[in-house]
Amino acid sequence: MAATQAACQVFVDTGKPAMQAVNAYVDAENAGGTDAAKLQAAVDALHHAADAVTKAAPTVQSPALKTALGGWAGAAQTLATAISTNASTSDFNAAVDSFNEAKSATETACE
Repeated sequence: MAATQAACQVFVDTGKPAMQAVNAYVDAENAGGTDAAKLQAAVDALHHAADAVTKAAPTVQSPALKTALGGWAGAAQTLATAISTNASTSDFNAAVDSFNEAKSATETACE
């Protein structure tokens, strides 16, 4: 139980700042251009969160939670790649959708 709580806390503690960084990047893009600092901050936050969650996942007993955490970490890495490679709008939106679905699945598994 403690490992589950710890892994879910890592997900919350790193996932929220990652989403905030992504949102700041998107806001800058929507305002009319790439902000290199916000782009890098989003990529770094996503990689940091994915790495932290990946390190926490093996301690979890629940196969469903392990799967959810792994799915979220993978989706975070994919989104970071989409941002860092300036993916097309459709590819970026697909990465965001996958990330959001994985986030919801992980939140449910952590309840």
